[in-house]
Amino acid sequence: MKDELLLGIDFGTSTNYVTKYDFAKKDAVAVANMGDYGGSNIFENTIYIESGSNVILGKLANKKGVSSPMNFFRDIKRHISSDNWSQKIPHLDNQIFTAQDIATLIFKEIKTKVEKIENRPIDGVVLTVPYSYGDQYRRRLRESAQNAGLSVINIIEEPIAAAVSFGLFDNNSTTKDEKILVFDFGGGTLDITVFNFSKKNQSHAEIEVLNTSGVEQLGGKDIDEIMISKFKSIIGVEYDDILNDVELKKYQEVLNKTATEQKENLSFDDETEVYENFDLNRTTKELEIDLTVEEFNQWLKSNNIIGKIEDALDQVLWDIGEDGLEPEDIDKIILAGGSSIIPIINETIANYFNKMPIVQSNLGELVGRGAGIVAGIAFDDSLNYNIIKKVSKNVGIAQGNKFISILNKNTNYGVESDFFEIKINNLTDTNIKRSFYEGDTSTIENCEYIGHIEFDTVNVGSSKIFITLSKDINDGRIVYKLYDDKKTTLESDCIENKKG
Repeated sequence: MKDELLLGIDFGTSTNYVTKYDFAKKDAVAVANMGDYGGSNIFENTIYIESGSNVILGKLANKKGVSSPMNFFRDIKRHISSDNWSQKIPHLDNQIFTAQDIATLIFKEIKTKVEKIENRPIDGVVLTVPYSYGDQYRRRLRESAQNAGLSVINIIEEPIAAAVSFGLFDNNSTTKDEKILVFDFGGGTLDITVFNFSKKNQSHAEIEVLNTSGVEQLGGKDIDEIMISKFKSIIGVEYDDILNDVELKKYQEVLNKTATEQKENLSFDDETEVYENFDLNRTTKELEIDLTVEEFNQWLKSNNIIGKIEDALDQVLWDIGEDGLEPEDIDKIILAGGSSIIPIINETIANYFNKMPIVQSNLGELVGRGAGIVAGIAFDDSLNYNIIKKVSKNVGIAQGNKFISILNKNTNYGVESDFFEIKINNLTDTNIKRSFYEGDTSTIENCEYIGHIEFDTVNVGSSKIFITLSKDINDGRIVYKLYDDKKTTLESDCIENKKG
């Protein structure tokens, strides 16, 4: 029996969940006692930095952060791709840390905790990412885990992980082909992904992505921000009104905590009482309100949360094939991500498809469990699971202020794009540099920069070269190949290795 310690890590905006692959069960199970951070084995993705050798995660971090908020951080996932986010950490001699640096601290603590619990080293991990997140986020997340001493086997998209977990191990799942839609509404993003799912037996299945869509900056945290804005209006104090940094951070943290708790209350009750008091600018301010579901629903409607969800559902079905799909073509809707169980959102999905979505009792565990299974697939030869992933955004270059796609959305991972011609002026172009971007728009300023490649043309005996792009079949890194005019390969590498 193999005994490698293989983990799936669902690194979420709001929470983390860590699983290990069980070779006997052919399944992934929670790593025991991760709930020591406070709560269940699903623990909040928050960190309190006590010293260079001691960091605390989850609810215990939240408690510490109340009295020392400048050493406390949440929502790090949303900032990893940013080049403009950094913070001084007082307990580390005011060193400046990026979000990627803080993510590394979180992964180090997870590694230390798991290896202590299991009494053995970790052999490899599979990380999850939102389907809509770009190459830069994936690259930095991988680097954060590697810098923490973890060996990254693979990076898998969250809705695929949810589909793996649900499809393979749901007792009600049939063996016929089905079209399944995963509605993954987490803390930071909304991903909607449609799959063909074919299951012959427990050890043999295929998942093929048909299309993915969603809203990259729409999640439970955005609903929290709507509530916080309303609360600040009732209190009468905006963030800009507060002069003391520590006081401001405390105000922000309490409002965040209050919004999250009351949002959860309104997922189960028709009304909730909100009360907090604050010492702000040498005066005491109170937040006191009886908040009803009807009022909460109106906040979501007036801020277009429901409209954005309906538009994303339209988009994901419309883009499949020549004629798209109709809502009735979807056999099952699986909910993933804690924000999807908010009643008005659940009702919106049910009305759109005219069928009830499937709500798992272990809703927050789907993605982490699927990641653990994918980790096992890499080492367990008895499994025959085929996962066919597709490019979620167009990848291409800039021509003036226009974005020109080379690798098109929904191309299978591992499949090269068509040849794209780059002309050479042999008198002046001794070195060619091309920058690459990804996006779903024709305007380059709305696309995300990936990196660039440079190529010496001195020894190329032609007036043009060709380039193809593809996504690496395992981890989704963007691979380029350069060819001469006879289609002979000149160079091949990952674009991430040529960034600048």
